[in-house]
Amino acid sequence: MFSEFQSQYITLSHIGEGTFSEVLKCKKICTGKTFAVKKLRKQFKHFSEVKSLPEVFVLEKLSSHPNVLPMLEYVFDSQDKKLYMIFELMDMSLYDLIHARKRCLTETRVKHMVYQLLMGVDHLHKNGIFHRDIKPENILIKKSVVKLADLGSIRGTRSQQPYTEYISTRWYRAPECILTAGKYGPKMDIWACGCVFFELLTSKPLFPGANEIDQLTKIHQVVGTPSPRVVTKLRHNKSRVGDIKFSPYPSVNLAVILPFTSDGGRELLKRMLVYDPDMRISSCRLVEHRYFGDIRLADTA
Repeated sequence: MFSEFQSQYITLSHIGEGTFSEVLKCKKICTGKTFAVKKLRKQFKHFSEVKSLPEVFVLEKLSSHPNVLPMLEYVFDSQDKKLYMIFELMDMSLYDLIHARKRCLTETRVKHMVYQLLMGVDHLHKNGIFHRDIKPENILIKKSVVKLADLGSIRGTRSQQPYTEYISTRWYRAPECILTAGKYGPKMDIWACGCVFFELLTSKPLFPGANEIDQLTKIHQVVGTPSPRVVTKLRHNKSRVGDIKFSPYPSVNLAVILPFTSDGGRELLKRMLVYDPDMRISSCRLVEHRYFGDIRLADTA
C-alpha cells in the first residue's frame, strides 16, 4: 500500500542531508516534473504539530521573493508520520559551486550573487524574521539566480531572548553568538553573509575555527581584538566562554588578504564584519550600498 507521499511522488535520488532532515530529488507523478523534497527526520503525532512548525508557518505566510526559496506545497504522511516539504529544484548550493571550481570566481560574478543573497536576507528582516544559519550550503543557485534556502532555524525579531545558543554553523557564527548566552539578533545574518562573501571571493573560509575559543581567536586576528567596552557590553549578557583574557590583535588591512578585490568590495565587507552588532550595517543599508549601484541601475533600466 502506497503512503500519501509515495502516491504523489517518486524518489529519484538523494541530494543531501543535515542533522534534522534529508533532501531528495523527486518526480511528481501527475506532472512528471522534478522537485527538491525536504524530508524531516522527526516524526509527528498529529497534523497540528506540522502546522505549528516555524518553517512551515513562515513559508506559508511569507510573501514571495525572487531570492528566497519558496515552499510549493507539503505532504504530511500519516503512515510514516513524516513531513515532506516540496521546493523548486535548484542546480546546486554555493558550497558545491565553490568546491567544484579550480579557480576563484570573478568579483563581478560574486557581487551579483552577494547582492541577491542580501536582497533575500533583507526580505526576511523586513518581515520580522532572521535566518540564523546562513552558510554556503544553505544558499542555492540556478543558472544566475541565487536563493536563500533552509528556513528551519528562523526566529522572529520580536521573539523572546535568549535564543538557542548553538544554531549557526561555527565558521559563520557572529561574535555575539559565541560570547553571549543566546543574546543575539538579525545582525548575526549580516556577519554570516560577510563570511560567505569572503569565501566566494577566495574559495576559502574566513574563520575556520576548530572550537569556539579558536573561532574567536581567528576572528580577532582579522578584525582585531574588541575594545574593553565592547567585551563588557557583550559579557553583560552572560558570557558563555568564561572570563578569558583575549590576546591583543590589531585589525588586518583587508587589502592584504583580498589583494585582487576592489576598494568598494573590501569596504563593504569591513562594514559587514563589525564586531559590535549594534554598529554592524543593516540589511536595508547593505542593499542600498554604492557597491551595488551598477546592479540597481541595471535592474531599473
